[in-house]
Amino acid sequence: MQHRSSAGALLAAAFLASLPAACAKTGAPALPPQAPFARAVSSTLGPSALRFKVFTAGSTPGFPASAQAWDITPGANGTIWFTDVQTPAIGRIDSSGNVREYGGLPAQSRPYSLVAAPRGTIWFTDAGTASLGRLNPGGTVAEFTDPKLAGSYPQDVTIAPDRSIWFISVGPSSYLVRASQTGALTLTALPSSLSPDGSLIADTQGNLWYLAVNAKGRGVLVQRRPDGTSVDHPTQLNAAAEPCCPNVAPKRMTIGPDGNVWLTTLDYVRGNSPANWIAATSASGLKYYWVRNGGIKYAVYPSGIATSGRALWFSGDDPFQANGGLWQMQTDGTMRAYPVPYNPAGLTAGSGGAIWFTSKTGGQPSQIVEATVK
Repeated sequence: MQHRSSAGALLAAAFLASLPAACAKTGAPALPPQAPFARAVSSTLGPSALRFKVFTAGSTPGFPASAQAWDITPGANGTIWFTDVQTPAIGRIDSSGNVREYGGLPAQSRPYSLVAAPRGTIWFTDAGTASLGRLNPGGTVAEFTDPKLAGSYPQDVTIAPDRSIWFISVGPSSYLVRASQTGALTLTALPSSLSPDGSLIADTQGNLWYLAVNAKGRGVLVQRRPDGTSVDHPTQLNAAAEPCCPNVAPKRMTIGPDGNVWLTTLDYVRGNSPANWIAATSASGLKYYWVRNGGIKYAVYPSGIATSGRALWFSGDDPFQANGGLWQMQTDGTMRAYPVPYNPAGLTAGSGGAIWFTSKTGGQPSQIVEATVK
């Protein structure tokens, strides 16, 4: 392991491929397969039921015009933190709504995912320098890497119950990486038979979960136990057949209020019509809920998912227009849809029941939005 402060590889196609795909075909979803798939209990449109507070790059003080906010996560004392992949920087919105960005990163940095640790430390992956970054409470930044990570792209980062930091790095050789509080890295090579998509999460029992595609193009949810052994859970998901959509889908994961892993996914289940699904682990395997758009009249594709209290929230973006959707979902599959005039990308739950997301609308200034139910 070496400490990295400046040099690193430029962000390339692997980072771009991790962004949500845009499929041109928007026909009605195929009928859900048999159990364990299940239709959502209800989907009720709430067109005016959300209140928005918007932070816009170049207009909001402290949020530079160069910014492109991507991932977002809550911190201590009501703060919200985000990665700015373009400036590059790590940003913070405090409980009073003040925005500040912390720079000091190499020019080629592309901060991707981030997580807030106890005592005010922020850990983030840097897809541009193949590094793990640490922002100390005082505002100083350090980055850590290993020669084996050269040519790979660190993506999701998470914290295990023992306070160790984990991230997944995708490339010709993919790795699951553990970091100590001091930044010492331990790399575990992932099987060449699996192509991880970059998603990663830790549950309260110390299991790590990530999604991958096997050699047959089938999706797999991998559970890595605390003892280092792994279990592959088939997802029944297939790689998309459309030329515009070469990957299984953009996906994010969260630990739900029931302790299970919940994830967003886009899949071509039957035929060539895209269908949106929310999936959750269960004793009998993954269970799927078909997402209905309700009164949302445009196609949206899965982006973020987060847990807020006893409910789940997930988002979808329309890659062709400047709009998207938010859904509030109960663990029984009941969901309520809200159209939003933004393209949600990263999504997280803040304090007081607020939902925060970054908006990635092409050609428009980057935005961070706080949404609350009226």
